Amino acid sequence: EVVKGENKDSSMQNLELEVVELRRLNKELHMQKRNLTCRLSSMESQLSCSPNSSESDIVAKFKAEASLLRLTNEDLSKQVEGLQTSRLNEVEELAYLRWVNSCLRTELKNTCSTLDSDKPSSPQSVVSSSGDSISSFSDQSEEDIQLVVPIAQRKRLLY
Repeated sequence: EVVKGENKDSSMQNLELEVVELRRLNKELHMQKRNLTCRLSSMESQLSCSPNSSESDIVAKFKAEASLLRLTNEDLSKQVEGLQTSRLNEVEELAYLRWVNSCLRTELKNTCSTLDSDKPSSPQSVVSSSGDSISSFSDQSEEDIQLVVPIAQRKRLLY
């Protein structure tokens, strides 16, 4: 019976040691669980803040890109407007030069026809009349040029 009692005591001690060991392990597991729970909650809070910041970053990038595109559009619009104005000025100048050319041709025809009707047509008279017409044309064209040049200068000053 003594041996049986010693076996019971030793088995009781073994069981008590095992219970103590299991309790210690249980407490360690609870501590690990608490640590993991804290880490999990901190990670979740970081993740919940991270999409908001990345979303706001994305929105900020889009706004910056939109602003850049607006500025580029304004610059291009100004360039197009400048080119259109330049083209309009060239067309107006071309029309003006054609009008001046037409006026000069008409003046030359009128001058030549008056000279031809007034003088006989011999080779010497043609030479002398052409010299006269050139000098009379030069006198008239100088007057026309004096009238035309200020107009052209005024047009250029306006643009």
